[in-house]
Amino acid sequence: MAKKIEFIPLARDTFIAIKSNTLIITPTIIFSLILSMFTYKYLGPGLTKLSALSTQSLKPQDLALFKELIGKLAIANILNFYMQMFVHAMTLAMARELIENGTLSYRSAIAEVLKKFSSLLFSGTLFGILLVAGLMLLIVPAIFVNFFFMFTYVLIIKENKHSFTAIRESIKLVRRNLNAAFSVYVTLFSIAITVSIINVLATSAMESIADTNALHNAANSILSGILSAIAHDKYEKILNIINNTPSYLAIAMTTILTGVVMAFIAIMILKTYDVLKEPDAANAAVTEA
Repeated sequence: MAKKIEFIPLARDTFIAIKSNTLIITPTIIFSLILSMFTYKYLGPGLTKLSALSTQSLKPQDLALFKELIGKLAIANILNFYMQMFVHAMTLAMARELIENGTLSYRSAIAEVLKKFSSLLFSGTLFGILLVAGLMLLIVPAIFVNFFFMFTYVLIIKENKHSFTAIRESIKLVRRNLNAAFSVYVTLFSIAITVSIINVLATSAMESIADTNALHNAANSILSGILSAIAHDKYEKILNIINNTPSYLAIAMTTILTGVVMAFIAIMILKTYDVLKEPDAANAAVTEA
């Protein structure tokens, strides 16, 4: 008989678990900060140059710069993908430990991921290739790939499956519980998209405040006078920090929000897997249709 996921009770329990174990959101936060610093150091003003070059006809002298920047951007995106894979797997490992033992440990999560790294790397690479191919075919195929692969990392982390076995069993599990899996996937996908939009809007709003707020500008003028008087040698550095404070606040807020969402998705995927893996198992979060 078909199963139906009771999403609201599972989501409520998941939020309670995150609230009581905030360590689970930190892998995403640390990853985001590292990636931001890497992007700034590695690409820096190159992103602005790339945008300018891509919107005008390239001159011969610009072609080499364009190729260099595109290459750097490609490397940054590949690194970003694999770091996301590692962080997602680590969050899953921490979520599994939390669900099964009620505890969290960085050491055990990292050890778990490293032990299964080859399977994660292979399945992640295959997933990435299929995802890029799907995106090139007008996005919809990429969504299908993401949907049917949704339990792959769970099977590797929780059940110690190898790459092909995990992919095959994920596809089988989704097909066997198509309606329930689809409802959870659509809900989690919608949450992720909504949070991404909120992050973009929040960052834009904070930057806009920094540019236009009269009170902020007045405060800056006062602080500039004070700093120039008492810390002349560090004036530029301190003033730069003050001027960028809204951006820093936006980054902090969006990074924490992303960490919460990634932890929420990891725990929900694990709990959904536990509900769906046994067709006839009784579960409080399942109602027989």
